[in-house]
Amino acid sequence: MTIDIHVHPAFYEPINADAAREELRHRELDIHRNGLAPLEHVFNQMRCASLDRLCLLAQDYSTQMGETLVSNEEVAQLVSLAPERFWGLASVDPHDGDAPGRLEDAFTRLGLKGLNLHPGRSRFDPADPALEPLWAVCERHDRPVLFHAGLSWEKDTLAEYGHPLRFEALAQKHPRLRICLGHFGWPWIRETAMLLLKYPNVYADTAALYFDNAREFYTQCFTRDIPLTWIDRSLRHQVMFGSDNPRFEQIRMAEALGTLGLRESTLELIRVLESGVQEGMVTVLTRHTTTGVTVNEALECLESDIQTALALFAPEERPYCHARMLRDYGSTAGNPTGHLKAMLTGNHCHFLIHGGVLERGGAQDVYFCEFDGPARREILVIVEGE
Repeated sequence: MTIDIHVHPAFYEPINADAAREELRHRELDIHRNGLAPLEHVFNQMRCASLDRLCLLAQDYSTQMGETLVSNEEVAQLVSLAPERFWGLASVDPHDGDAPGRLEDAFTRLGLKGLNLHPGRSRFDPADPALEPLWAVCERHDRPVLFHAGLSWEKDTLAEYGHPLRFEALAQKHPRLRICLGHFGWPWIRETAMLLLKYPNVYADTAALYFDNAREFYTQCFTRDIPLTWIDRSLRHQVMFGSDNPRFEQIRMAEALGTLGLRESTLELIRVLESGVQEGMVTVLTRHTTTGVTVNEALECLESDIQTALALFAPEERPYCHARMLRDYGSTAGNPTGHLKAMLTGNHCHFLIHGGVLERGGAQDVYFCEFDGPARREILVIVEGE
């Protein structure tokens, strides 16, 4: 399943029967040239971008505006119209004394999947002790928090509240609270990458397009501001595709992601391919006796060390009993070292799924090890649960 984790439904037709409310949204979001989007238009855009689900974000700045911009109830309404296509994230105003209770209601009664907050618009520090009740609700329900980080074009926002370093104290104090920094914290791309590297509970989305076109801007952000290898080798489990639609072009951003030179397995992780299982287990299994499946960190230096260690364990020049004519096969076996190395790596690995999330450390990657190839191989990936 391919997901856009960062979509604003402010101009979806079903929640814009009131013309005054539509005009309020144009004014507050500073988006003026778009019309209302019927759901069929949304679904067609999803098809063009090869997206299966959208994560729709509520927006609540009620202590500033006197009303919500996009309410939790409106997001829940949209989800109810297409539950197979939409997930919803709640929003509450952190300055509202009843915010924890309203968030509890959004998770339990409305069934929303997380919390969306904008520090730059609401002018709050994520490390403020007064917000601890909000984080407690999220942790109790195992729900993530998506923060608008970096630059915002919404009116009356200050970028300093969205600096990635503002979120470090929260990430450190609450290691079980999953935090996503929207827009990859642009322009602070390196600072965002640092937080992802240091804290496995911190994630980032790709909803950034502030200059040029999608391909050129992604190239600048993810191959020049930081090396492409940082994502491809070390951070790929913590980066998710987001578009910030309708402000940015969803279809072109989805296409641009595939032009950067990332491994296909990395692209699949960023696009958040999901099974739909909330609680269960994933098993990765090789069906061959001279191959292995193991879990380790995806670093070239470590890969070299692993190969050296395996070669010391089973050197090619040693006399092996298996290196002889095998009557049943009608040929000489030339792969005794492959069998021995496969014993060390094992032929499978397991990961738990909890709350729809794969329980895996930020540095854990799954390796398929070939000890007798190249050859055509078959790998099974089994997802069990409900």
